[in-house]
Amino acid sequence: MSSIEEYEQELSEQVAAARAQSNELRRSSAPESLSARGASGLTQGDIPDGHERPLETLADPEETVENRKAAMLALKLLAISSPTFSEWRPAYLEALRIAIATPELRLAALNALVSEEDRSAQELLIKGLEDPEQALVEPADALNLLGEDPHADVRELAGKLVDQSTDERTQEAAIRNLAGDPSSVERLKAVISDKQKATNVRKQAVAALNALAPESLPVPDTERSINRRSRSADVEADVEADVDSVEEFIRILADRRRSS
Repeated sequence: MSSIEEYEQELSEQVAAARAQSNELRRSSAPESLSARGASGLTQGDIPDGHERPLETLADPEETVENRKAAMLALKLLAISSPTFSEWRPAYLEALRIAIATPELRLAALNALVSEEDRSAQELLIKGLEDPEQALVEPADALNLLGEDPHADVRELAGKLVDQSTDERTQEAAIRNLAGDPSSVERLKAVISDKQKATNVRKQAVAALNALAPESLPVPDTERSINRRSRSADVEADVEADVDSVEEFIRILADRRRSS
């Protein structure tokens, strides 16, 4: 077994032990014993949860990327199961901020920070969207991460990226951030009608508008759709280029709404 495998196994054992200790502590924490140390004489703070070594590993730039990835995973699990997480949470956040400096760990570290609603991570991601030269991750990844943060409002930035970006992933991520914004109805309609944009981007806009304001979706040409479906199979390939799958998607959604 390699040293990395041994390290990962050791961390897994620590996490398993921490979970068992946490579960045992919860079982022993009946209301009548909350103010006492209980038969074992232990309180939550007395029980080790195995977070110390993973924290040191994650925060150490000299450690291998593989070991730091394993440590980050262990800490994510411990953050859920550890009864003392609130005590070492600041050290956990700081270790994640240190990990951002390592490209191979950056996206996962930012994801963990956003999950913890860390304001500094939010600011870094927004700054990168405002100034690409300061971006730590791709715009699509930044938008997806910020979309998970209930306190991040990036609708204005997302709108600009929908209009200005030529990257398909970025446009799709930006549209997802506009899906709950009533002021974006006209912008979404413009994306749907713009046949210069990628089909996936237009369909993403259709889905967003269908959830936001379905009555604002363009009315599909039902007669043309019927005629397309009735054409013989031997000419189907010849007319494939004329088929607007976005319009067909709108028609399907309209049919579903009528039948529901």
